[in-house]
Amino acid sequence: MIAYIAFLRGINVSGQKLIKMEDLKRMLTSFGLKNVKTYIQSGNIIFESTEADSGKLVQKIGKGLRKELDYDVPVILRTVAEMETLVLSNPFKTFKPNLDEKWYVTFMAESPLQKPKLPVFSVKEDVEVFKITKQDAFCISHRKNGSFGFPNLIIEKELKVVATTRNWSTVSKLTALAKS
Repeated sequence: MIAYIAFLRGINVSGQKLIKMEDLKRMLTSFGLKNVKTYIQSGNIIFESTEADSGKLVQKIGKGLRKELDYDVPVILRTVAEMETLVLSNPFKTFKPNLDEKWYVTFMAESPLQKPKLPVFSVKEDVEVFKITKQDAFCISHRKNGSFGFPNLIIEKELKVVATTRNWSTVSKLTALAKS
């Protein structure tokens, strides 16, 4: 069995595409996935499968969700081993935590055709993309007018990929949960 983490894009955001996590767990179990667990309400799913082809799994989950929910839900998949490597590499280790910054990882469905010259900075969102690996972008959002920008749309627009974003704390906790 291979342990995976699936990230669903755009569910339970601003009252849109609402899915209860217990229903999501039931759905994924009915798709043949094993030991399904969810973490918080934003579509983070830990599960196991004998399928080694992540592309086939993404299609299976996406088609199943489309059938159950009657709308498309983009699915981005990583193995738990990939997530452990990501967390251990900690691209934020040179930054000092402070209340005026939030750290994010944006997971891309595929590698971008062209990587931009880094850092990429959005003045409108006050977000800086400082590192991009094969399918992950690492971003810092700075407090602006009392709130924080969100990097997802910047990544999708600049890199022309489907993506979903999680804060670093969620990524770390989710990976630890998947290992336990």
